[in-house]
Amino acid sequence: MSSYSILASIQATIDEINRKLPGENKATTLAHKMQFQAMRDIKDHLERLQKQIVQDQFKIFFRGKVGVGKTTAICRLLGLTFVEPKKEDPNHVEDVLATAAGRTTICRVRIIPSDSTKIELDPLPDKDIKKLFQEYFGDMYDVENGKKDTIQEDTKTSEIVTSEYRNALKNLANIKSIDTSELVTKHKTSADFVGYMLERANLPRRIQTSFIYNSDSKDSNAEKKWLKQVFQGINYGKEPDCSIPKEIRLYIRRDLIAIPRNIKSVIDTKGLESSSVAGGFSLWPENEASIQVLCSDFNSLPAPEIQELIKTPLKIKPENSCRVLLLGLPKKDEPLQVADEEGEKVADRQSGFNRQREKAMEVLKYQLGIVQFPQNNIIFYDAHGPSGQERKESATFWTSIETAIDSFQNLLTAQAAQKIAEFEEIKKNGGEAGKEFVSKVSERVKEKIELKLKNNPPIWNSFNTELQGTYASTIRALNNRNGIYDMRDIDIYMSMSSFLVNFIASDEPLRTVHRLQRDLKEFSETLNHNQKIWIDIILSAIEKGKDDFVSKSQENFKDYLQSIWLRDEFFWQSVQSEWGNGPGFKHRVISKYAEYTNNQNLKIDAKAKEIVSKNWKRYIEDVLINYLS
Repeated sequence: MSSYSILASIQATIDEINRKLPGENKATTLAHKMQFQAMRDIKDHLERLQKQIVQDQFKIFFRGKVGVGKTTAICRLLGLTFVEPKKEDPNHVEDVLATAAGRTTICRVRIIPSDSTKIELDPLPDKDIKKLFQEYFGDMYDVENGKKDTIQEDTKTSEIVTSEYRNALKNLANIKSIDTSELVTKHKTSADFVGYMLERANLPRRIQTSFIYNSDSKDSNAEKKWLKQVFQGINYGKEPDCSIPKEIRLYIRRDLIAIPRNIKSVIDTKGLESSSVAGGFSLWPENEASIQVLCSDFNSLPAPEIQELIKTPLKIKPENSCRVLLLGLPKKDEPLQVADEEGEKVADRQSGFNRQREKAMEVLKYQLGIVQFPQNNIIFYDAHGPSGQERKESATFWTSIETAIDSFQNLLTAQAAQKIAEFEEIKKNGGEAGKEFVSKVSERVKEKIELKLKNNPPIWNSFNTELQGTYASTIRALNNRNGIYDMRDIDIYMSMSSFLVNFIASDEPLRTVHRLQRDLKEFSETLNHNQKIWIDIILSAIEKGKDDFVSKSQENFKDYLQSIWLRDEFFWQSVQSEWGNGPGFKHRVISKYAEYTNNQNLKIDAKAKEIVSKNWKRYIEDVLINYLS
């Protein structure tokens, strides 16, 4: 069925339900009350589907750890490249979004096909830039005074201000030529240094947020060079009238970019760390038409940070697997080094891809419990491969995107058709569900809904373990901001509440739901056609309520954690004071987190159970009250 046809059917069904609902006040029998409640639920569901189906423009999100190569892949896949002859290579290709070796983009970058070419940015608030200057002074002071911590258990930088922000700050204040030791010697305190830097940066004049390409020339190379020049100026803090960006948007003339018409934008997100502490966001905002491209090194597909990202969302809503592509980014001859089942090297590149795909499927199925992931959604792309090979892999990527979009739209269409069919059945047979039948169903539900939380939600232990895989600089930034680091989209309260969702997904709550659904399906086999429709309606209500139960539990738990921890100034000052005390910063801070959380352990576990139980009761009562009472 086409999108036009299903949208017309959805609207016709919604209109008919609206005409029937005024009769609800006249319903006297339980069966008729159930009939109206079911119609309300169907209408709500159809309205949500309608909003999604009508969106024929999709966003593509690229996610992956820092340095995995997603920005390079985006440039090559979109054709955001131009030839820049070099002495040693007259055909040298430059990427529009390229940064210096070992660097990354400073913020989220959104690429949007448009009628004309321009760049816009949202600047960081001045208070965030002031905070960065304070932390930059701390980094320099530690170095100059021999207090630099050597983080033996962390090979990454322990400087809180990353190289991207550090260079942008220096450019912002125009101190690139000033020696660091001279600055520290001259400015003895953080306040003195920050005041000096803010005066040089002159933030009040940095108000430009838009750059427009004005040339009448259709020279694509010149236009792309302009994009690169302006983008790098913004990204490095070199544009004299701009502040440091929070998001950069590139509107690019359609003739200049290789992108299907149904793609609204491509988003290059901030790099993930090897820890779910950097997670805690929704992969699929409500009613958003989007495809997730999750990037991994070829040999680690799917990488640990990607596993953390998908394991709970795809366990709770496995049907969303059709909206995820796992993209392996091989380097050089990595596909040829893969061993086959006999331990021998594979014969060719494609065999290496196939074997790596099989191994990734095993991880998804047996380690993460994701059993519905489409095998063809695991793909590979080498941006630096030979041109013929790169073109083939690029074509495969875009074909996979189109397939994912088609699969998602087919899923929405099938769900809408099912709801419309349910409404038709209710119209014909809704009044024939007698009290005896309702009583039987009610008893079966009550027998199956008792929730016994066998285990404590492993909130603290899981969180402290994840901190071990986090950069020292990130932990330091979290300490300085009481656990919320907006510039890297990190919120420890959301991250910790996601562990509660993991618990719900893997322990008794969802097992209880699945047992109840299985029992009602088996019970329906003994019923006549008219009664089966009610079981289907109740099953739909249970499925819908499950999503609300999970999201509400997470929201409540996050609010609770913030109420007890966010404002605990004594704790935050104690972990902030650990910086500069010699080697082992990360170990000391994690120990303090562990001590704090252990002291709160029983209280927090009890609250987690209370929240789950309370929302469970409300979830089940909604079903019982609306349909079975």
